[in-house]
Amino acid sequence: LHDIEVRDCIFLQHKRGLKDDQRSAFAIGQGSDGSTDLWKGNNPPTRMSDITVSNMIFDNIDASGRNASIWQYGQTPVLMENVTLTDFKVLDNKGNKYPALYIKTNGSSINNLKIKNFTVNGVKIDDTGDMLVIDKPENVDITIE
Repeated sequence: LHDIEVRDCIFLQHKRGLKDDQRSAFAIGQGSDGSTDLWKGNNPPTRMSDITVSNMIFDNIDASGRNASIWQYGQTPVLMENVTLTDFKVLDNKGNKYPALYIKTNGSSINNLKIKNFTVNGVKIDDTGDMLVIDKPENVDITIE
């Protein structure tokens, strides 16, 4: 999968996220565990590249829901590369219990991930932390602007 573009979306609701459940209002998913309805697909997973996502608004997602996630899964590590997320605006007056963006590599890797102008309640996210979480930061080549 390559040359994917998603833009100009407003997300108003995502009701529930569990600790190991990466469903979210917006998700990029790569691979499968081969057994759940949520992540059916090929194993080993298909390589993904050149993904551009821009102008996304998350408008007060439910406190137990997730805003956005990137999820890689498979018994064989796989590569995702050249991913650009631009102009993500998270509005949260409900006290969401999950990070605004959660990246779970499960041992796979992401090369050349660029995040530009990602804000939560008007505050620009310029580093990983409570609002931008990566399970294995060593597996992700990331630039945040």
